Amino acid sequence: MDNPLFAGGPFSFWQRQGIKLTGTNVNLVNRFSLLPDLRSSKDEGQANFVNPGIFIFNLGVSGRLTPKLSFDANVNYLRFQDPAVVRLVLLQRDVGSDIGIDYSIGLRYRPLLIDNIIAVLGIGALTPLDGLHDIYGGRTLFQAFGALTLTY
Repeated sequence: MDNPLFAGGPFSFWQRQGIKLTGTNVNLVNRFSLLPDLRSSKDEGQANFVNPGIFIFNLGVSGRLTPKLSFDANVNYLRFQDPAVVRLVLLQRDVGSDIGIDYSIGLRYRPLLIDNIIAVLGIGALTPLDGLHDIYGGRTLFQAFGALTLTY
């Protein structure tokens, strides 16, 4: 599932950032992907059919502030279905099931009221719970980004 407009979509830290597993050439989750597929990359990585799976519990709101400006805010609780494969890849005894809490806010501006010009700004954060804490430590990860799409 690449670039899904689900559970925060393009603004979610979990979906926007590729998160690598430390000490390996394997991504826990690839950039612009929803699923933790344990591939080295989307294009060249060998498919791994044993994955940790994910549960995503989302609370979000989307709306139009004006006809030109829309707003998205989301909070996701992320949890591995079974972290055993992550433990195996990392050679770690303890990797918990709770990944973390993902927060995101985004604005989308369309000055011409059509999709020829779209400016997007967003911020997001991922606060680790026991699973991600066991892999990376307990520091909250942050992102801020902007994108401009021009179509003629």
